[in-house]
Amino acid sequence: MRLSEQVNALLWSWSETLRALRRRAALGPLLVYAAAQTAALLALAFFAYPPLSAVVAPALKWRFGERALHYPNNLFVLRPALGEVDVPLSVLFGSLTAGAAAIAFAAFYHGRRERFAASWRAASPCYLPLVGAAAITTALSQVISRVPLSFWGHLAEDSPSRFRLLRLVTIALVIAVQALMVYAIPAIAAGKRRFGPAVLGSLRLAVRQPVVTYLIVAAPAALELFPAWLARESDVIAIRFSPELLIGVMLIWIAVILLASYATLGAATRLFVHSTDDGVTDTAPSKEA
Repeated sequence: MRLSEQVNALLWSWSETLRALRRRAALGPLLVYAAAQTAALLALAFFAYPPLSAVVAPALKWRFGERALHYPNNLFVLRPALGEVDVPLSVLFGSLTAGAAAIAFAAFYHGRRERFAASWRAASPCYLPLVGAAAITTALSQVISRVPLSFWGHLAEDSPSRFRLLRLVTIALVIAVQALMVYAIPAIAAGKRRFGPAVLGSLRLAVRQPVVTYLIVAAPAALELFPAWLARESDVIAIRFSPELLIGVMLIWIAVILLASYATLGAATRLFVHSTDDGVTDTAPSKEA
């Protein structure tokens, strides 16, 4: 696919995703996942209250030490703690919500409207393949983002500029992995493909249109720069204002993740549906589409 065709496909897929937003297609399942993230955040923030104190408090102490149980340190560990909780949550539950959302998106793109409960029922039989696709993506992303820092983490003090470059490279590689797998969830949930063909089909579609595929992941991910900046300024926020505002920072992060997931999944489903409807994967959508 030529570059101009990929740009056309990118803009077209985003416009279709925005059109779906007016009908609130697929938003329900993603809101459910955002609610699960919010519940996890509140459990971490208010761990001292029963019955959370019996489970969450020991887990925080084991992972982050005794300081995580004392104010205001307990609020400073919210971001890393929620990040670690979100890894299994995204695989075991987020994969199902993404599958249900992909089904709702696909129905909308075909001129139908999949109701909230119906999308869940349709996604449930695909649960294990959905978990498998999410597990592969998450595992590779974690390896790419963590292993280099375990070897070259000392650059943060020895050479900050080289450390920033290392971080940029790892982020770019993580996005590349996510882009290669971005069509797997729509293929499994909406296309009813088995795990192996769905993964291989996602790789082929991503390779045939690399620019549009990379950007439908990278561009929404850029939205996270704002909550990431707020998190880096957590010390300033806590000292100048109130440590409790760090809970608000994490709520902003959850909202941004919701928007990014909606944009990425909606565009990926649109391109997957187009490729299967046309019987090809290497042509851009026509204007009549």
